[in-house]
Amino acid sequence: YEGNGLVYFLGGRLADSGTDGSVWSFDPATGGYADTGTDMAIPISNYSANLVQDSTGWGLYTICGRPSAGGVITQTQVYYPDTNTAVALDLADGFPGSEPCTSAMNVVYNNKIYVAGGFDPAASPVNSDETWIFDPMAATGSKWSRIDTATLTTARAYIMSAAVNDKIYAIGGNWFD
Repeated sequence: YEGNGLVYFLGGRLADSGTDGSVWSFDPATGGYADTGTDMAIPISNYSANLVQDSTGWGLYTICGRPSAGGVITQTQVYYPDTNTAVALDLADGFPGSEPCTSAMNVVYNNKIYVAGGFDPAASPVNSDETWIFDPMAATGSKWSRIDTATLTTARAYIMSAAVNDKIYAIGGNWFD
């Protein structure tokens, strides 16, 4: 996060496959880690953190994720480094896709989060081919919109991405059957 030069970890999976919601920071200048004392509202792993600005300020948004019990959550969460606060957004702003979004491609472009693909071993289908945009500045309940013209040619998860010259690239990925 450029505001303070720290790298943030918004919880994750533990050695026993449980999930911890503790927010940690890493200071590249000192090599030190610190527990911020804040926890994510819903502890998850298998998420991507996306730095975008909303009416509160700069926030690290997580889209979907794997809770401790397994499966997938669709609730969107945000951690604000400047105030050291974490919140789960209104359920109306949870991921609306008809297919799973854990381990989906997340890329930020023009202060919006683009989400494509995803994975949920308990779902049918297991992989998603949908592409969605999340706008943190939109009104509650209208932050998501689907891009029907950007359906992936192959449903998949764990996609690498890049935004270059006004284009978003979805590169590779993994398909589960």
